[in-house]
Amino acid sequence: MKYIVSVDFGGSKIESALFDLQGNIIKKLRIATNAKKGKKYVLKKLLKIIDWTIEGFNKKEIIGIGIGVASPVNFKKQILGNPPNLPGWSNTPLAKIVQNRFKIKTIVENDVNCAALAESKFTNAKNIVVLTLGTGIGGGIIINNEIYRGNGFAGELGHIIVQENGPKCMCGNRGCLEVLASGTAIRKLSKKVFGKELLASELAKMKNKKAQKVLKEIGKHLGAGLATIVHALDPEEIILAGGVKEAGNALLKPTIKEMKKRVFTDKKVVVRFSQLDDPVLLGAACLFLE
Repeated sequence: MKYIVSVDFGGSKIESALFDLQGNIIKKLRIATNAKKGKKYVLKKLLKIIDWTIEGFNKKEIIGIGIGVASPVNFKKQILGNPPNLPGWSNTPLAKIVQNRFKIKTIVENDVNCAALAESKFTNAKNIVVLTLGTGIGGGIIINNEIYRGNGFAGELGHIIVQENGPKCMCGNRGCLEVLASGTAIRKLSKKVFGKELLASELAKMKNKKAQKVLKEIGKHLGAGLATIVHALDPEEIILAGGVKEAGNALLKPTIKEMKKRVFTDKKVVVRFSQLDDPVLLGAACLFLE
């Protein structure tokens, strides 16, 4: 029996899974990242969860470790860029570190590129864009069924500017889509309105005017970002993944409405939520299944 270790390494949590070669999850674990505690602390946690994942299995049966990380990734060099939500990880040769530790072939890819790769396996569309809305917003681009990486760091769609001189983003710019439409943005806006931070799913369940107003405002920002993506890439589908999708139509409807208002072409673009439970984990496994 052969297996693949798959890791979803983000600013809020680290998930790890053991897949068989048919794409079935054999084992799955999750821990908090605690990114503010620094790189050394987080690296120990990352290596530990991989240890736990392969515990009880023969290393010779594991063909690879795929890591989807919430960071720009120079895929050719297997080096991280400058991840806004993982301070201190810039220029880290993560694949080399993990491979040296476990003596198992390791591939590192941007987490949303992984999600996009997984989504591309389950849609007839050749050209898609995937946005993950969680702590931040990441983007993955599939053109003609292949990940588009540009010169190495394409897909940072969370840093499209949608509000000039808007709130400051972790990346240093102002008015990024990420700072205005991510899960973090929803929590901050709900605190202003309700006096406490709420998740997108909690707001959707409340079904009152204040909650709807929060999701509509987030949707307007998200829709503005999607319009820019449509104008730049003209995808067949834009797929929204991550925790924010739990808001359902309460977020999706105002998002699509704003996008349509801003898009000047008559091209119909499907905007939908992901139907996959673990797109990043599945996509990281697909790095060894292609």
